[in-house]
Amino acid sequence: MWTDLDRKRITKFTAGCKEVPHPEACVLVATYNTGDLVGKWLPAPRLPLIGRYLPARVRLFGRGMLPVVVLLHLCFIPAFLLMVSKPPQLASLLKSDAVPLTIVLLLGVSTGYIGCMCLSLAAERGTTAAQKEMAGMVSSFALMVGLSAGSALGLALSNFIAPNASPSLPPPPIT
Repeated sequence: MWTDLDRKRITKFTAGCKEVPHPEACVLVATYNTGDLVGKWLPAPRLPLIGRYLPARVRLFGRGMLPVVVLLHLCFIPAFLLMVSKPPQLASLLKSDAVPLTIVLLLGVSTGYIGCMCLSLAAERGTTAAQKEMAGMVSSFALMVGLSAGSALGLALSNFIAPNASPSLPPPPIT
């Protein structure tokens, strides 16, 4: 499904683009966002369920395992590279759309869960309310810096790998 999409149509999720994005690319974005939402709900202290609250704090790891979990999260990179390269040994497995959608969904769930747990675990570090608040603010700032750096790196890599595939922004109006 998504490995056969036109590269120029995938990269045009920008505000300046007037073309409609490819529907299959929209399915992938919606799948990731759904998984991210589910991942962020998992560590919540209580989940709303039809007027009642369900205790649902799912805690799969603690502070000591956090670096290991983040490094394991990098295993998605080879998974996506395998799907894009389409090796003949995996051709029968990759014919189905279920494999890419499942990997994108797992990426979303794990990203949402890891991001939420990082903020939760940082706030537990303090002993007083002021220390917990400060730890929460610092971890939120660190998360924003990391997301910005990752976006900048992704943009730089996409321009380096395929410089003509990225849409160019319209020139600024001359006044």
